[in-house]
Amino acid sequence: MVSFIEDVLKAFKGFADTQQVIIKNTLPEDSLVVGFDPDKMEKILFNLLSNAIKFSPLQGIVEVNVKVDKKQLVLSICDQGKGIEPERMEKFFNRFESEGGVGIGLSLTRELVHMHGGTIIYKHNSLGQGSVFEVTLPIASYKTHEESEKVIFQAKPVALMTDKKQTLLIAEDNRELRLYIASIFTGYFNVLQAEDGKQALEICQKYLPDMIIADLMMPYMDGITLCRRIKTNIETSHIPLVLLTAYTDIQHQLSGSEAGADLYIPKPFDEELLRTNVVTILNNRQRVKEKYSSSFNVEMTSLVTNNLDKDLVKRLTNYIEKNIDDSDLNVDRLAIEIGLSRSQLTRKLNTLAGMAPGLFIQNYRLKKAAALLKQTTQSVSEIAYQTGFSDPKYFSRNFKKLFGVSPSDYRI
Repeated sequence: MVSFIEDVLKAFKGFADTQQVIIKNTLPEDSLVVGFDPDKMEKILFNLLSNAIKFSPLQGIVEVNVKVDKKQLVLSICDQGKGIEPERMEKFFNRFESEGGVGIGLSLTRELVHMHGGTIIYKHNSLGQGSVFEVTLPIASYKTHEESEKVIFQAKPVALMTDKKQTLLIAEDNRELRLYIASIFTGYFNVLQAEDGKQALEICQKYLPDMIIADLMMPYMDGITLCRRIKTNIETSHIPLVLLTAYTDIQHQLSGSEAGADLYIPKPFDEELLRTNVVTILNNRQRVKEKYSSSFNVEMTSLVTNNLDKDLVKRLTNYIEKNIDDSDLNVDRLAIEIGLSRSQLTRKLNTLAGMAPGLFIQNYRLKKAAALLKQTTQSVSEIAYQTGFSDPKYFSRNFKKLFGVSPSDYRI
């Protein structure tokens, strides 16, 4: 525990220097080997230290003290800020009852401390002399040095089906909550952050993230408006969006669904539930892509979830079907017909179907050929020409590559 706290304090030095605050600590000289969840303990220290530094005056001192008292580990963080009246303290421990961001951090901190079987209390001598937060953890959580690598809580691994590190955009105006959500996904995703809806829309249009988590209530543009703007733009309409809100009434949920939100999660939320839902949405999309690429009887419309993308897919497949015997049909012609640039069409099909437009056209031809092989008695060469292949040998090679057997064997 001692070396862990020292590492966290080192990480905070830069922030303290920019705030012109001095961090002092009194830690035991002996090592204290304690079983704890490093991720959750880091969040506890982060919330308490960030608030202590943020609300300290220039040249103020933040003290971090650790001691063992009556078989309990006692961690106290003291600042020289204006303090909080004791009668208001319970309000700040209640989730989403915040002032300047304090409440979110303290509510989460208390939950995490309780998960370790500990307690957290607020001490204050007189207004204007600062705040003292004292965290007490049970000595029963001590382990031997050999056992110290085993923690009490093990976060379940996020099992994404793709090796590609996907990008997640978090839009939340409350800094503490935004950082907390980001910490849930850091290491699994490339995480982008926006502090309001307008900024989130700009980031989304620039980086095209794989997933968006957005708060319902944000300045400049709320979550529902953000969702509607994303889902009605052909370049971003495919991006799944999860809405978070403290409102639990049906009307708000209906508004989110009508705007095209893929999921609506009320606050307070369980971090494992949020993480699992995000991964499930992305994995389900990946499964559909893989099924479409490997099976000739899967409709392209099954890949999409909103009307804008469904209309795009119908226009794509209808145009290819209409011109399937034309060997000159290419990506540029398809893009012009659809009304997108070549690069826009490439990004869209890579996201929806997991393949570039050229391969998409070819696979559509091959799947049509597979159907004709089963339904007609035409020769392989005739079917190759009928589906836009000018070279029967090239057709056969690519058919076998997609279906695993030659056209002749497929017909048997």
